[in-house]
Amino acid sequence: KVLTLDSILYDETIENATFENFNYQPDSNEKAARGQAGRLAERYLNGEVFNSLFSGEPGSGKSHLAMAILKVLNSKCKEPVSCLFISFEEVLSLIRDSFNNSESKYTELNMVDLMGSVDYLVLDDVGSESGRLKKADNSQTYATDFTIKILKRTLERRQNKSTIVTTNLSRREMEILYDKRITSRIYRNIT
Repeated sequence: KVLTLDSILYDETIENATFENFNYQPDSNEKAARGQAGRLAERYLNGEVFNSLFSGEPGSGKSHLAMAILKVLNSKCKEPVSCLFISFEEVLSLIRDSFNNSESKYTELNMVDLMGSVDYLVLDDVGSESGRLKKADNSQTYATDFTIKILKRTLERRQNKSTIVTTNLSRREMEILYDKRITSRIYRNIT
């Protein structure tokens, strides 16, 4: 029930995403990505623990395929597992909002604990939360200390669990945005 009750989706159409309703053209990159995502789901079902990274252009189906993997795991694992889909930008907004809302369940501690504790986590659209933040000399996009802290704490708690990250960024862009320590945690045990 974690997937349904606790996921935080920016794009609610992702809620209905499955392998069966993933649209692609024959002989396309999307078809290849769908096949690769299906193979990753099988490996997860077989008990392998590793991270996955879906990187590419906006609209290429990364979020759809990540949710499809979670739905397969949620329905086909022999033992019950907890799966969670988190729009990274949206969870950061909810955590920030909790600073002024004592009734919010989206505190930093609660959200890092939740993201760190589930068996399978999708961190969706990592990098989009930084928007157009620039250094004072207007030279480079960067992540805030707050963003880095949340991402670092979450990834540290997931060292022996499977995490799927979707992003529009390359590894080099992530290293610039977050620094090499965060990027190395994202790429740890990646397939």
